[in-house]
Amino acid sequence: MKKKGYKKPSWFIYHFIFKVGSKFYAKFKLNLKVLRNEVKRKKGPYVVIANHESVIDFMTLGSIMPRSNFVVSSSFYNTMPIKKLMKKSGVLPKQQFQTSPSDLKRMKEVVDNDMPLVIYPAGLMTEHGATTPIPESTVKFLKWLKQDVYVANIKGTYLSKPKWSKLRRKGKCFIDVYKLYSKEELALLSNDVLYNKLQEVLSFDAYENQEKLLIKYNNGDNLEGFENVLYKCPKCHKEFTIIAKGNKFECQNCGNSVIADCYGFLSGEKDSCVYFRHPSKWALKIKEELKNEIANNPNYFMSSECEIHLLNMKKRKYLFAGNGVVSLNHENIKLEGNISGEEFVVNLPSNQYISLPFSPGKCFEIQNKDISYRLYLKNGKEVTKWVWALQSLYELKDK
Repeated sequence: MKKKGYKKPSWFIYHFIFKVGSKFYAKFKLNLKVLRNEVKRKKGPYVVIANHESVIDFMTLGSIMPRSNFVVSSSFYNTMPIKKLMKKSGVLPKQQFQTSPSDLKRMKEVVDNDMPLVIYPAGLMTEHGATTPIPESTVKFLKWLKQDVYVANIKGTYLSKPKWSKLRRKGKCFIDVYKLYSKEELALLSNDVLYNKLQEVLSFDAYENQEKLLIKYNNGDNLEGFENVLYKCPKCHKEFTIIAKGNKFECQNCGNSVIADCYGFLSGEKDSCVYFRHPSKWALKIKEELKNEIANNPNYFMSSECEIHLLNMKKRKYLFAGNGVVSLNHENIKLEGNISGEEFVVNLPSNQYISLPFSPGKCFEIQNKDISYRLYLKNGKEVTKWVWALQSLYELKDK
């Protein structure tokens, strides 16, 4: 049954601003190659699920999708100066890693009105080149919608615009859109089978793909900013001691030095140096060690001083609100400080977050009901560790 409250994306704005702009960007900035597009000129309703390598993924998929509704993070949506234009083009805001009844209603209205819905189940672009966690709730959501499901597999956008870098790196990108299940097939699948399939089709490792493609990216050897993700030395295991300059990492504690080539692969500057050829493997090793440390220490605790910023809807940006301290243990995330001259304390369960929105080296966001706190840590290099610690606690909660 169609919903009267739903408004389809403006045909003019979607096609002549969003899609044309995306096509231009994808062709001339990303050098995009379309391998397959099984939704070309296909009318809805159906759902497209896409992997998420980079912030520019919307440009690749937007360049080939018929008029559709794209789901994006509410933080991104509410801080963009073109918010009204995004709304008219059919963009739907949703809080990352949390889904309210109103969010569900809006997304259901899309397919109920015979329109395609585009979602990124991971909800967060990768910080290290490999797949980020996919919520199990995605399975129930897709079954609830009862629509055909298509997959958009995107490659090359991470290496073109990694989350940790300020530089754009033109090389080559690929997109492959194909049908995964009809709604009839979807209804017959168990939740476990469907979740495993989603993991399979949405999983990626940009560096493993690069081994096969060997595409050179402009500035592809520049490591500056990556030390905020790869924060632990693989040789001496000290944290936050790595300095990046150009194509070189150097540990200020033990002198271990690693260099990158134009493909993004790493090697040791000397025979005695310890390194991972794929940065994604290095990141996953750091995460594994952190998770084991947390699992083996029931008294695990971390704490950081921070600036607290709150979202100002009128100005469409986060503004400084006060200073505080954020701390973490197995049970709680505690945020305490001073906002507008008043002391406050917020306690939240620490194992409820599959991940957090964050910017490596700068800040992360925590949602408490209708309030979103953006926390700029005094030591920005600790940000990634915070996010990975919360991911570890979420993964450990059932054990």
